[in-house]
Amino acid sequence: MEIRFSQERKLNRETWLRLLGVSEEHRKKAETDEKMRVSLDRLTEQMDEAEIMLFEAARPAFTYVVLDAGGLQVQGVSLAKHLEGCDRLVLMAVTLGNGVDELISETQGSKIALSVVIDCGASVMAEMATNLAEEQIREELASDEALGPNSDSVFLTSRFSPGYGDSPLEMQTQVLELLDAQRQLGITLSKGFMMSPSKSVTAIMGLADHPVTGRLATCEECVLKDKCPLRKEGKRCGVGEG
Repeated sequence: MEIRFSQERKLNRETWLRLLGVSEEHRKKAETDEKMRVSLDRLTEQMDEAEIMLFEAARPAFTYVVLDAGGLQVQGVSLAKHLEGCDRLVLMAVTLGNGVDELISETQGSKIALSVVIDCGASVMAEMATNLAEEQIREELASDEALGPNSDSVFLTSRFSPGYGDSPLEMQTQVLELLDAQRQLGITLSKGFMMSPSKSVTAIMGLADHPVTGRLATCEECVLKDKCPLRKEGKRCGVGEG
């Protein structure tokens, strides 16, 4: 299914800058440091250029499937806790398409700095596309008479992706197979469990007929705990004490 971006065609600059390694502290210093300000202005110009190129190259699309809870072999304590109380699952996959990969590859040879900006911007765009896909999935499930007469009887957890928490990246194999993602979206998987097109996302959501929210992995459960950029800044994406 096609994903349509809003007419504003804007990416979240704060997230984009963070992926590029530009912290909030760096931006504050640029207000008084001329050299840093000039550098940041140049980066902003590159982001403007990259944004236009990305929206021209991207062909965002998604697919999803609803399964009984036993239809997926759940791996990882954090994912099992996330799905507690859910008797069904929603698997989803989103991709920006091959055009974005081609754009990144083309610029790597002649405009390396711009290519890095495009790559990080594409990650922001993939997250935006996934949010839009989730919104559409929630709307469709709420109107599905087989699941319930209205949205009051359909509850979904937040998204949880393979490789997050202590859930192994190897789960991508069964998730993509259950979604028939290669035929539906052209997504393939390498021996190292990396998806192609590279700007693709898979996620699992729990589904129930009563309120559920899911559970984010704690820092101690996360495989990235020793190299997480958020932890280096004193921040966390999960819950609990880790």
